[in-house]
Amino acid sequence: MRGVAALGMGALALLAACAGGSARAPQPQAVAAVSPATPPQRPDWSRNLGQLLPGIRACLAGSGGRPVGVTKAWPIGQNLTGVRVLDQSGDRLDCVAVADGRKVLLTEKVRANSRLAGERNPLYTPATAQRPASGPCLERVPARDAAGTEVGWLTYETCRTPGEIGPSAGIGLPRSSRPPPQG
Repeated sequence: MRGVAALGMGALALLAACAGGSARAPQPQAVAAVSPATPPQRPDWSRNLGQLLPGIRACLAGSGGRPVGVTKAWPIGQNLTGVRVLDQSGDRLDCVAVADGRKVLLTEKVRANSRLAGERNPLYTPATAQRPASGPCLERVPARDAAGTEVGWLTYETCRTPGEIGPSAGIGLPRSSRPPPQG
């Protein structure tokens, strides 16, 4: 499974950066292959699920362990798909597959403290896996392809609010109700 493992995640970052801004690159066609039934499609990584599914399926099949879902997937240029796979133990694996799903090029275990922006928002669970739990803070939405076939579920955490980012995180002098010592 580690056909290009020697390149590591640094190569993945380089591939993603190189794929980014060519003026001559053709624009991808709009894909309406998969969308949640309700509510309307959200502005997260799953809006491209239709085009990412072949790569996702290859990575799930090639992950070696017992995958339970995908915390995030993204296109890398026109021909590759990056996938972060979640297994039953809670470990995650980064995978790079050919976009059409015919080959996995790289797999690498993810460090526990590594988080991608938008990761697990939503969690994609394939239809072949156990149906994800639902609860007061979890919204489970079926993911369907263009033909209406259910291909899995998208699970959103609805109670979590993002932490504030800004000046409050900066370093400042502590506030005190006592006057400074005279000396």
